[in-house]
Amino acid sequence: MNNAPGSPRPGPAPAPAQPPDPDTTAVHAEHLTVTRGPRTVLRDLGFTVPRGQITGLLGPSGCGKSTLMRA
Repeated sequence: MNNAPGSPRPGPAPAPAQPPDPDTTAVHAEHLTVTRGPRTVLRDLGFTVPRGQITGLLGPSGCGKSTLMRA
């Protein structure tokens, strides 16, 4: 991924073919957007964490990891 100013942002992930199964899904989010005042800090995020799976969230400082977890 290119983080240089002016580089294109990746588009949103495609929607799942079917809704997540609550028996196998621990956490599911779609179209999550977080704003701080007039600034959008996270835009149209989506993810699924399967039940029973250890999952990590990695990224550079200031990329929105804590903001995502607080949302």
